[in-house]
Amino acid sequence: MNGAQSEVRSNTFAAQVLTGDPANQVVLFTSTTTGVIDNNTFAGCGFDECLFIAGAVTISNNHFTHVAGQTEFEFASILTTVNAVNVTWNNNTIHSCAVYCYKLLEGSTVSIQNDVVTVPAGHGTSSVLVTGKDNPASENNVITFADNMVTGAGDIDGANGLFFFATDATVSGNTFDMPEVTAVWVVGGDDGTVMVLDNDFVGARSGVLGQGAPNVQVPYNLFTGVSTGISLNDGTIGLIQGNIFSNCAFPAAACVILQEGGAVSVIGNTMTIDISNPIGGGILANGGVHVIDGNIITGVGQGAAAAGPLRFPMQGAGIDVGGGTLVTSLSNNTIMNAFEGLRFAGPKITVTGTDNVVKDVEVGIQAFGSGHNVTISSSDFTNYVRAMDIFAVTPILTCNWWGTVLGPQNIAALDAGIFTPWALVPVAGTTTTTCTGGQQ
Repeated sequence: MNGAQSEVRSNTFAAQVLTGDPANQVVLFTSTTTGVIDNNTFAGCGFDECLFIAGAVTISNNHFTHVAGQTEFEFASILTTVNAVNVTWNNNTIHSCAVYCYKLLEGSTVSIQNDVVTVPAGHGTSSVLVTGKDNPASENNVITFADNMVTGAGDIDGANGLFFFATDATVSGNTFDMPEVTAVWVVGGDDGTVMVLDNDFVGARSGVLGQGAPNVQVPYNLFTGVSTGISLNDGTIGLIQGNIFSNCAFPAAACVILQEGGAVSVIGNTMTIDISNPIGGGILANGGVHVIDGNIITGVGQGAAAAGPLRFPMQGAGIDVGGGTLVTSLSNNTIMNAFEGLRFAGPKITVTGTDNVVKDVEVGIQAFGSGHNVTISSSDFTNYVRAMDIFAVTPILTCNWWGTVLGPQNIAALDAGIFTPWALVPVAGTTTTTCTGGQQ
């Protein structure tokens, strides 16, 4: 399919079984300036690619289907592009891909919209979409993946939905119903911004995973029954804002995980964790420089245990800050029905926070380690069993409300100075300066 303009319409490409090595063989190759591939049926390509696109082509209303008994190379990728500008892929249906569904190589600008992709388990699928995974030089793509429906598990080991390396991408308005896989995975590269906006994630092992990525923005998505909704690790820089997490699933440590450095703002998210599926907590930050502000983290229901972690949907802490972490603002968060409200565990933790609300917990604050510089003030702690459990650290916890004018309850006498003076009325979200509790 070569030339200034070409069209391929209303054909059926039947299943083809090749002898020998079928690698690098394609059903359709295009290098046209413009082209149209419309309303065709591809029934088991048996090639390395069904379509290899190197021009500006519109691909719409086609149907790609797996045929049992093909070689392992069938549908190694349905769409492969290289230096292809303005490829439009719209309203296609795909059932099963052996390795990749969409493989986007160096310098491609591709829009994929309104597709329905089904990836059954056991078909060897590595990624629904991939940029640069096999060839790190395959980067500098500009991708739009919008309003698609992606369902199915693929193979559990190593499977994922969309894989981006050094790519500018917008992922919006999609539904990912993908048990046991990572739905969106963003890795490394010197540049590239990936925006994951207004998607619906259902039942995945991880909704969005970033590893050493320069810019991952994840605002306003819905995560339902996803083990770890968002995990940005290994120096990833990003934003997690306005997302709704419903019933984050075991065995997740938290709905949101920040590991091994990076700089992430976690702002204005809502997390609900049910006792029927208890996990560690809402937010876990372990290393890096972060902002954690304005999040609402709620446990629903309680277990049969009279006390201890098993009583709570969050068996760890609502917000857990680990060693080597700087949180420049841990403020305006609400935590309800967790074993611990706030936890600072490990060496060299620096946290400054105000205007938090912690209630219905066994322990308001737990802190241990060395080299801490933790200040929490103007916050409300109510309906707890113990105000604080600390070991060999002295956080600054003055001017907080502890549910009574008598100050924090069930603490060791030698720790009283950490809390003094305390507030005599609730202070979170107010401008009150009534902090004279405990002063003689």
